[in-house]
Amino acid sequence: LRIMHKGASSLEAACAWQKVEHALQRASKDEGRSVKDMLTMAFKYFDEDSSGFITPEQLKSALQGLGMNFDDGQIKDMVQEAMGAHDDVNIDYQHFLRIFHDDEGLLPPELPVR
Repeated sequence: LRIMHKGASSLEAACAWQKVEHALQRASKDEGRSVKDMLTMAFKYFDEDSSGFITPEQLKSALQGLGMNFDDGQIKDMVQEAMGAHDDVNIDYQHFLRIFHDDEGLLPPELPVR
C-alpha cells in the first residue's frame, strides 16, 4: 500500500483513505476536473458546517453519502491517521490535502498546500 509506505500507523485507516483516494481519482477523470479542484470540493462537501474542519461525524456522514460505510472506530482511526496525533479530533484542510500528497498519490509534490 502506498499509504503504508508513508508510515501509516493503521492499516485499516490507510485502506479506508485509499478508497477515498480512488473515488476522487474516478470523479476527477469523469468530471474532467483537476485533482486539486476535486480535493477542494471534497473538503467542502465533508465540512458540512464550513468551519474549516472535518469532524468525525461529518466524515462518517459524507462517506456514507458516497456509499462508503465505516464504523466509529474506523472513522476515529482515519482522523488520527490524517492528523498524525491521537489527541486531534478534527481534520483541517492542510492535513486533508497531505493525506493525498505523495509521489504516487493524487497531488504532485510541488502543489502548495493552503
